[in-house]
Amino acid sequence: MTLRQKARDGGKIAPTARPAEPLIEGASPLTLERLRMLLDAGRKDEVVAIGKAAVPALIKLLIFSRDTDEGELCNKDDAMYLLKKMGVIAIPELSKALSTRNDDARDDIAKAIIAIVHSSWGKNDEVIASALVRILGTTYTPTHHESIKILVKIGAPAIPPLFNALLSRNATEAQCASDALGKIAKKHPKEVASAIADYVNGRGGDNLAVTDTETGELFKRLDVLMRKCAKAMKKCGEGI
Repeated sequence: MTLRQKARDGGKIAPTARPAEPLIEGASPLTLERLRMLLDAGRKDEVVAIGKAAVPALIKLLIFSRDTDEGELCNKDDAMYLLKKMGVIAIPELSKALSTRNDDARDDIAKAIIAIVHSSWGKNDEVIASALVRILGTTYTPTHHESIKILVKIGAPAIPPLFNALLSRNATEAQCASDALGKIAKKHPKEVASAIADYVNGRGGDNLAVTDTETGELFKRLDVLMRKCAKAMKKCGEGI
């Protein structure tokens, strides 16, 4: 309001309309029952507007949804669609849910994460990389291959979580991490070599002193990675 308008109104400023209260931050988690009601009513936009508080219920719907004779509208496709619309904010909860022991549920969760990544490219690479690395630690599924491809595309921001996975006692996770780091080393050899050097000269010193089968496998993977880094640097006219 300008000074002239204020004077015309007797020096009083007219009250403005109060904006609607946001439902995203600080809201109580959406219940599965309430989610089903909203979807049955075709109110998907309201679910998206609720934000993080809707994610746990959507994950439950994704995992436990079953077709019913009543023609229920709440199903796996709804959950997948809405989680994708949520974007990166849904990834932390999805990542936690990967700990389920149900193979089919875990595969659906991994597919949801990858779908979100493809629709939210370039947003919060660190969060995305950590979730993709968690997929590598699950029972092997086709999503492992796609996760590795995306991690390689992310590049340098994916190195820290991948290196931690490389140290895992989960053989599948360690090997997948090694494969991804080997490919990243072609474009970011200094960063990968630096992560290896930091580990060997720091926290990994005592661990590497232990002589057992797992340590031997780690030595082999580190050696292969250092060779790939050296090869990439030599190609660029640099040295380790």
